[in-house]
Amino acid sequence: MKTYILVISVFVLTGSVFGQTGWNWENPVPQNNLGYWSSYFLNDNTGFISRGPVKKTTDGGSTWTDQNPSFTGKCIMFSSVSTGYLCGDNGLVAKTTDGGASWLALNPGTSYSLEWLYCLSDNVCIIVGWHSQGSGGIINKTTDGGATWATKLSISNYIFSVSFPDANTGYASGSHGTMYKTTNSGESWVQQTTGTVESFNAIKFINDNTGYTVGSNSMVMRTTDGGSNWVNKSIPYSCTVLSDLCFTTALTGFVVGASCADQSLFSTTDGGDSWNIVIPMVLSYGGNSLFFSSANTGFMGDESRLLKTTNAGQNWFIPSALTNNHLNSVVFTDINNGYIAGASGLILTTSNSGANWSKINTPTTSDLYNIYFPVPATGFAAGSSGVILKTINSGLNWSISASGVNNDITSLYFSDVNTGYASGSQGMILKTTNSGANWVQSNPVTSNKLNCITFTGTSIGLCCGVNGTILKTTNSGVSWITINAGVSGNINTAQFIDANTAFLCGDNGLTLRSTNSGSNWGSLNINYNHSVKSLYFVNSTTGIFVFDNGAIMKTTNAGTSFYSVASPTQYGLNSLFMVNALTGFSAGAYGTILKTTNGGETLPLGIQQNNEIADEFSLSQNYPNPFNPNTVIKFQVASYKFVKLTVYDVVGREVATLVNQHMQPGSYSVDWDGTNYPSGVYFYRLESGDYTRTMKMVLIK
Repeated sequence: MKTYILVISVFVLTGSVFGQTGWNWENPVPQNNLGYWSSYFLNDNTGFISRGPVKKTTDGGSTWTDQNPSFTGKCIMFSSVSTGYLCGDNGLVAKTTDGGASWLALNPGTSYSLEWLYCLSDNVCIIVGWHSQGSGGIINKTTDGGATWATKLSISNYIFSVSFPDANTGYASGSHGTMYKTTNSGESWVQQTTGTVESFNAIKFINDNTGYTVGSNSMVMRTTDGGSNWVNKSIPYSCTVLSDLCFTTALTGFVVGASCADQSLFSTTDGGDSWNIVIPMVLSYGGNSLFFSSANTGFMGDESRLLKTTNAGQNWFIPSALTNNHLNSVVFTDINNGYIAGASGLILTTSNSGANWSKINTPTTSDLYNIYFPVPATGFAAGSSGVILKTINSGLNWSISASGVNNDITSLYFSDVNTGYASGSQGMILKTTNSGANWVQSNPVTSNKLNCITFTGTSIGLCCGVNGTILKTTNSGVSWITINAGVSGNINTAQFIDANTAFLCGDNGLTLRSTNSGSNWGSLNINYNHSVKSLYFVNSTTGIFVFDNGAIMKTTNAGTSFYSVASPTQYGLNSLFMVNALTGFSAGAYGTILKTTNGGETLPLGIQQNNEIADEFSLSQNYPNPFNPNTVIKFQVASYKFVKLTVYDVVGREVATLVNQHMQPGSYSVDWDGTNYPSGVYFYRLESGDYTRTMKMVLIK
């Protein structure tokens, strides 16, 4: 029995208007930055993902290749090995006849948001959808392979899903308890009574009589008489939305949901009479699609990634991930060479700026919480139960550096290759002066767990932790004193940005700044009630902050104000390292690795950020000039402001707007294509705050 997938799209981000994205996935892949998706597998090895764009695997999800960047759909289905269809927003329907290698757009006769499709053969397909302006739902059908489509049902309620247990009998479900049935292959539809006004997001039939539908507010309903009667079999857990379901036998099935109070995947072994939680903490932010290619092998999509099971749903993993371990700390010694430490003694390394990562053998299975390289060849990693590892050959080999303690070590800092510090549980602070050959414990000042340690120069340092603990040394760690900042929240991360200025961040958006080397602290309003796990200032004014829910924020005025930047994940980010003002990496839960090459900002299509520091607003002469048909305009932004770059013709009419948004400080270039404009003199104007400048360019064809 084949199963088919529905994806309900709540929020959709389109990538077509953006050029450089802010943060991109490094691991695991593929990642679906556009939100919801569906998958379809021809067998345990060969399958497709419908969104972001269409991707194909032939090895069970370990590797993926893009099939057609032009299409990104909500639902995908193959009627045979060669022939497949996908549907999506704005009336998108596309078809392949070569196993997904190429796709051709079809005209389904509607601009509705098409949520689901079901193909009875290569030529006969049903699509269902809804109109965002409240025009209701439709069912369209083709009998000639998508060449023409006819509307078979149009109603005021939305239609989200369709399922056929055989070639003649089918069911469609939607908003407000909507349920329709056909017995003639979708030519006509008869409304059924469900006894509920809850919305149905997915429907599946396992035979002619028995079917299930799931929807809002934990709703699961079952019929055993071909839809004449529906019985409530809702899961006993609080979920805002149940998105999809799949049965592998007559009695064994799964339901996946989003915004669940407990977890997001549930199973039954008695046909839905009872439901149990399957997996804790894997789908932390909800799931939306299910597909089983066989009784044991299944695939499940969540907000951003595809999970797989090979033991009938008992356990799930990310098949394409280098690792599924939590990653706790990332560091780079230059633009190319970097390291990540994580759970179970994991250390990853890259020599090509994150394009590829490799696992390194280590002599421990303890969780590693921090990694630090004082020089490119020599590095240290530390973690649970007092473990400290050391490498002297750029991470190729690691050995134990005996710490002499059993405390968890959460943070490392080295002022040079010989002098280093470690902090951890129960107020422990260690110091080495011989590159880790020996570690000496300082007299304890607190019993609180210490999460971070940092220095400015060789003498002044800060150590911070739970319950608002802040310790300061002015004598290279010989002694520490307690600093009262008037806060009680946990502090997770700290950084000096110069000899006087330091930042501390922690739970519930706690953000503190000191301008006297940590003796006094003022609270900053980051206006975001999640835990900051790591921060990194690239200069005296620009800092980036990552959070336990995958959010990323930024300041360009030393903490006077903060703003959010786009993040492709909702999994927790534990560590951040910026190689320079533009290039940086973040690592976190479930093997997540992100990279930015433009300071974390998302730029419109055609705009590039350059590796130059801007200390003033400026507009440069375009090059080439004269030009035909393309030219490049360079400009600089000195502070975070709204920027507008406009092109005018010789009589002053606005002909193009190249930039129209807030931008961070930096140097930029933007292309202007004059293909569709006549030869002549044009003017381009940069406006930002009080700054305005206009320059002339000449288009000659």
